[in-house]
Amino acid sequence: MRVLALGHTAELGGAEIGLANMAHHLPADLRVLLLEDGPLVDRVRGTGCPVEVCDLSAALAPPVRSPRDLRRRARALRELRRAILDRVEGHRADVVLLNTLRVTRLVAACALPRRVRVVTMLRDGLGPPHLRRRDSVVDQVAVNTVSSAVVANSAWTRSRLATPRPAFVVPPFLATDLFDTPPAPDGDPAELRVLMLGRMAHWKGQLLGLRALAAFRTSRRLRVTVAGGAWFGETGQAEKVRRLAREHPELHVEVPGHVDDVVDVIDRHDVLLHTSLLPEPFGQVVVQGMARGRVVVAADRGGPAEVIESGRDGLLYRMGCQDSLTRTLERVAAGGEPVAELRERARETARHYHPQRTGAALRGVLDRVRGR
Repeated sequence: MRVLALGHTAELGGAEIGLANMAHHLPADLRVLLLEDGPLVDRVRGTGCPVEVCDLSAALAPPVRSPRDLRRRARALRELRRAILDRVEGHRADVVLLNTLRVTRLVAACALPRRVRVVTMLRDGLGPPHLRRRDSVVDQVAVNTVSSAVVANSAWTRSRLATPRPAFVVPPFLATDLFDTPPAPDGDPAELRVLMLGRMAHWKGQLLGLRALAAFRTSRRLRVTVAGGAWFGETGQAEKVRRLAREHPELHVEVPGHVDDVVDVIDRHDVLLHTSLLPEPFGQVVVQGMARGRVVVAADRGGPAEVIESGRDGLLYRMGCQDSLTRTLERVAAGGEPVAELRERARETARHYHPQRTGAALRGVLDRVRGR
């Protein structure tokens, strides 16, 4: 099986880190074509996977406002089409894998010949409130135009796509060290160390998490970390988090920004708190926390509700409801044998998301697409 994977950016977002993990664990002859240079190139090459850069991102990114812009865009799309077809022919690729919605839009505009089998990796909910209605219509059309099949990261994500194409559910590729590194010893039982880990954005709900923590009562000392970088210039959320943290010194909040060593930061906490205000398409951090044997508390919508069986291997609360979250946190703070059992079962559940299993599942989908 020969696969050509396309990505529009070489910055290290969630989809791009997943592509690097895929390069290591997909049992196929994989090659990657990126539309810009950046840190993802070296990360993928570090897995032994060949990477090429066709630097068209600058030409394809600006909006079309004039006939000159339109001509420039058309030239860039012709270059992209030729680059894809050259690599498909040179690699004798059985399947072209589109890693993001952005690259799916671009490839749809290229009008590839029907003989090229294309699989779109769908990681976002195609519809409001995740996308504006107009954008979601464009993306629905693009996915249906270009795809021989679609791979969604959760059943919830698949449910947001209207398509006659075969649609499968395969979780994202996670890093092996989450599963293979021995778990850290427990911390001081007199403390409750709580982590919120993810992009700094309003819809990620960090403020809700801090307010719920400030509202619940426990005899244990609280230490809270709100970690994650700001994307697309969304710097305002981090400042709001810091301001609320100053209002509640009893929480002992740290806001370190982006962290590279996810295993280390998770292992230094007892609880991983996932507080999205909108349904999370998958919620990688949920599985990351479970793989490290932490108590994971997450909202009851979207992908996390498919991963967690509440009360068995994690805890779910009513999305957006501070009172529900506070009550759930009080249950965690009580500790004891039920929480210890929950943590052990969380690790068992997380093994289902080991990247070797994900690679085998995706390979099965690609085999079916090739055989169509």
